[in-house]
Amino acid sequence: MPELSRVVVLSPDDFLAWWSKSWEVGQHVAIMGMNGSGKTTLEHFLLLPRKYILALDAKGYDSSLSAYGWPRTDKWPLPHSMRQAVKDGDPLRVIIGNPARSEKQWASNNVLMRRVLKDVFLQGRWTVLVDEGIIIAHRKFVDAGDTLDRLFITARDRGVSLVYGVQRPSIGRTSPAGLSAFSQSTWVAVSRTRDERVHDRVAEICGRPKAEMRGLIAALPKYCWAILGLDPHEPIRLVTPPKLKVVPKSNATHQSRLSALVWGGAA
Repeated sequence: MPELSRVVVLSPDDFLAWWSKSWEVGQHVAIMGMNGSGKTTLEHFLLLPRKYILALDAKGYDSSLSAYGWPRTDKWPLPHSMRQAVKDGDPLRVIIGNPARSEKQWASNNVLMRRVLKDVFLQGRWTVLVDEGIIIAHRKFVDAGDTLDRLFITARDRGVSLVYGVQRPSIGRTSPAGLSAFSQSTWVAVSRTRDERVHDRVAEICGRPKAEMRGLIAALPKYCWAILGLDPHEPIRLVTPPKLKVVPKSNATHQSRLSALVWGGAA
């Protein structure tokens, strides 16, 4: 019988102390979590050690992403002040994409996302957060799957790390990037779910017994995450990230004109 994995429960501070030393530049992180699992909170927590971050807001206004409190821009190349901050060695964590109140703005955001990802490959050194992988990769939405696929496979030499979040690993059926996200990632984070497809995919990626993953992942407490590496002899680390302290602004300020016409309020 295969030996059972060692499971270690860490406080947020102890986890960060380990994570800061363990997550190397150029390594990717795949995150699987359903709506309401705290995926965006985990992403912010995992990104704390990184200095230069581009967070792609493919939804056209993600209130959870806005809770990070990072500045937003729809300009690429980045505005001069942001580029100067990088040259000066100051941290820069920025959300790419502004609220999309119309089909035209939605299409413009999609073009922006594709351009950023292509340039990231050339520039190197960035850590890129792709919070909604299916929207970025799917041909019906941003349609940047091919670029993501290339980044997952080749970005290590350029010092680019991708943090890629999805609800289920079935995204691979609609884009090669979904397959690369899991086959090329050094780290996998997963929250509680009874979906055995998730259990089995994590087991396949990390070399763990499927039965063990089914028992562990289904029994995780709410908002607790299991962090696994590719070495099956390494402990599985469990952590519950602290809540975000920044409160997002109301979505009412980001209504479309049509929404305001129907439901009232300022567009």
